[in-house]
Amino acid sequence: HIYSPFTDPKYLDWWGGYYPPYDWPHIVGIDPGWGHPTGVVWCALDPDTQERYYYMEHKAGKLLPEDHAEIILSLNQSMGIVAPIYVIDSQARATDQKGGSVWQDYRDSGIVARLATKKLHEGNIQLARLMRVTEGPYAKETQFHVSSECPMFIEEIGEYQHRQKSDVAQAELYVDKKNDIISAARYTNWELSTID
Repeated sequence: HIYSPFTDPKYLDWWGGYYPPYDWPHIVGIDPGWGHPTGVVWCALDPDTQERYYYMEHKAGKLLPEDHAEIILSLNQSMGIVAPIYVIDSQARATDQKGGSVWQDYRDSGIVARLATKKLHEGNIQLARLMRVTEGPYAKETQFHVSSECPMFIEEIGEYQHRQKSDVAQAELYVDKKNDIISAARYTNWELSTID
């Protein structure tokens, strides 16, 4: 599932650059955190094949939403991404003691995000379906591609686990740690599934 745009010239020729074309739908998933890191992932949808290309990541703990927003907007500018769709964990809308919210902090910092569904099990099933490899005219094919420039995302996928017990609820089937970028990817996928 890993592609290498900076070493494989076919992407440079196909895309006209190292990142997916600007006129594809681009979506930025945000899984906010403080004690656990905030995970952010950039994804582009090939409108012809419906394949997802995850091409940039950001992960850091103990930064304020405005700090993350500054990093996200700076990365957008460096990659030439003009108007991505932002989607964030729906829990970011919860109000704090001062009546504000993480969602509002991002909005005030220039990132107006849609609220993502929290359907953990269904979201993981969707990602698993996208990752499935099938045989086709171009040998092995998949709808899920992760850039070699996303090592934290690749590491998270490799370490993501089911719980050992079989008698837990569906939402508790997964070990809830080291999944910050995976969660952000789940949010992007739900949003991309609504794009025609």
